[in-house]
Amino acid sequence: MTRRFNIIDRLIPIGIDVNREMNMREHSTDNYDLSGIVLRRGKVFSSVITLNQIFDNDKYQFAIIFKSITWRNSPDIRIPFDTSSNGWSVDTIVYEKEIYMQIQSSADALIGKYAVSKHIRE
Repeated sequence: MTRRFNIIDRLIPIGIDVNREMNMREHSTDNYDLSGIVLRRGKVFSSVITLNQIFDNDKYQFAIIFKSITWRNSPDIRIPFDTSSNGWSVDTIVYEKEIYMQIQSSADALIGKYAVSKHIRE
């Protein structure tokens, strides 16, 4: 039997705050005149994801995925919450509908632009 999902039942990110000013200040890149965010390899940066409902750690598996835009043939970096992968790590604190993340990139991560996405599985 196929289970049909009602949009109300689905866990959906409705916002993300990359803490641009704070992260760039902490990474000494706040004087760069760019519209995006510039971070240094190997340093921790913070972000907050807001969800449409309370996050249940026992019900959902959540991972952050970094995909290099600059180096299209490089593999994606998939980091499940509170673990590490390829020298990257993410620590989380969940408070109701918000997930506070401390992400550390690998010290030898490829330099360039990255797209960030998520993977949610029930």
